[in-house]
Amino acid sequence: MVDFRAYSRNAFEVNNPTVETIQIGAMCRIADATEQMATNYVQMQRDLEYYKWLAKSRMKECERLKHSRAGYMAALTKLRRQRISIESAERRQELEETDDE
Repeated sequence: MVDFRAYSRNAFEVNNPTVETIQIGAMCRIADATEQMATNYVQMQRDLEYYKWLAKSRMKECERLKHSRAGYMAALTKLRRQRISIESAERRQELEETDDE
């Protein structure tokens, strides 16, 4: 079988190809290029779906960490208030003791 793709790529000296064989070879090359582009497009679609999934999962993780951080901040604020109330009670007690003397 004659490889029309090779004919269309080579110089026109090879076995005196006709215009028809050159056109057929060019069409075959165009079809190959189109098929390659379609393959790349399918891969791009897969990549897009993967990156959308990845972005969605990362956003969920960010939300989870945001709520976790809020819980830690609330606990920290509570501990700070307890420390302040304990320190103020200790100061009052010290002042009362110094006033008594």
